[in-house]
Parts: sequence; C-alpha cells; structure tokens
Amino acid sequence: MKTMICCFSILLVILIGAPVQAENWELYDNFKGGFFNHGYIDPERWAGLVLTNLVPPYLWVGENAMEIQFGRFHIRNHAYGGIFVSPSAFIEEDLYIRKHEGIKGLKATLNVLAAEVSSCPSSPTAFLPRSLARVLGHFLKDSADGFDVAAFLFADRSNNSTEAFNVLKVGYAISKCINEFCTGYTPIVAPTYIGTVHLWENFVLSLQWDEDNNQFIFQLNKNTPVYVPFGTFLPGDTHSPVVPPAHPIRKAISALNMFTPCTTEGQEALVDVYFDNVYVLR
Repeated sequence: MKTMICCFSILLVILIGAPVQAENWELYDNFKGGFFNHGYIDPERWAGLVLTNLVPPYLWVGENAMEIQFGRFHIRNHAYGGIFVSPSAFIEEDLYIRKHEGIKGLKATLNVLAAEVSSCPSSPTAFLPRSLARVLGHFLKDSADGFDVAAFLFADRSNNSTEAFNVLKVGYAISKCINEFCTGYTPIVAPTYIGTVHLWENFVLSLQWDEDNNQFIFQLNKNTPVYVPFGTFLPGDTHSPVVPPAHPIRKAISALNMFTPCTTEGQEALVDVYFDNVYVLR
C-alpha cells in the first residue's frame, strides 16, 4: 500500500508540474473528403487567387495550376519570357483562408517538387529572381497609418543560390503594406534564413503572432522556434502594434515567383509544390 501511495504521489507531482500545452492548433483542411474527392477546393474554406503586378500581363507566358491531387493541394507557378522596366515584378498564386475568425497562427506541411530560377540576360548578377513556396499571414495593423503588417515563412531558391540543386533555404520576413489595399510591401525585417530542406521531402512551416508577448514565432519542422520581438516597425518609429488585426482574409498558402527588371527575354522561374495538413491557431 505504501508503495502504491508513493507512486501515486510521484505521478500526481509529475502531472501537476508538467507544462500546460499553450498552443491549440486545429486542423483546418487536409484536402480529403467531400468536394476533395473530385479535385475541388471547398469554397466555404478557401478562395484561390492569381496576382501579378505586370502591366500588361501578356508580357509573360507560362502555366499556372491550383488543384487537388492525391489528397494534397497542388500549386504550380511557371513563368518565362518577359520584358519590363519596373523596379521588380512578381507572379503569385495564393489560396486564402475564408474561415479566418480569430486566427493568429498558420501551419502546413509542404513538399516542393521543383524550384528553379534563371536570371535576366541583361542583368545576370541581380539577386531578385526567386522562387518561393510559403505560408503567410496578415495578423495586425500599424497603429500609425492602419496598414497591415504581414509575416512570411518560406522555402526559396534564388538565381545566385550556391546550395546543391536539391536544397532550398528556409527563412522568414516581415513587411508592411504600402497602402490600405496592400498593392505592395515595405520591408520591416529582411529575409532571414533559419534552415534548409530538400526537394521531394515533407517539411512543416509554422508561423504565429504572439500578441501577449508582442512577437512573431517562426518554426521549421520541430526545430527550435525563432522568436522575433516586434515593438516597432521602421527605424525611427516608436509606435507599437495594435488590435484589431489586419485584413483577416490575407492568410494563405502560396507559391511566388519574383523577377528583376529585364530588357531582354530570358528570365524563367518555376515553383511546383504540394501543401497538406493545414492547421490554424486561434
């Protein structure tokens, strides 16, 4: 009897002393069942959108696809050709979350089949050409002008990558919208790399806004989380983030190609990625 009481007491101490799981991730979609048997997204949960800042868009040719395949969500973003003189250009495919109420974190499993990019022949050393697979979220507003603040966690390859052909770098960035409609971003925290992954392997990207501690939390797989304090926005600013949150629909899984200005055809970028097991944190 004494042995049983002793063991029970030890067990009770362990249970009481065990840390409480603070996170409450809930599965948002694993792309199986219902409409997904037929290869369609659930319109109650998702909204797909293709974005570009190229005017006119016919300067580019390529293939874009967003579809359900084999119980996973597939995005293929391939663009090539193009002559333009704007500061930069992008072609983006996003799948936005509709049931966005109270979301403060987003997590997904990715598997990148291909990420390839070539530079512009007229500016071969430029860094900008990049292909990215990512999760993103607008979680709060700048208290000075009310514009959205967004966090990005991505796996990318640039035209000057020095890694092996099958290696992608994983990094995070934080930006602020340049206007109410977010037609562009002003960088706040430049891309900062936290690890690497390989083509054709599953990996998990997780980002969240920790309002209580005024910080973003980024994590690759089960690696040590990266905490990014966020008390100010731009150098010289003193205002802090405020609630209510930013435009709630802007939480998405995404594939993005970025390009540098080019006066001759020849740029090309491809990102081909599967997403699965999308979780949200409320």
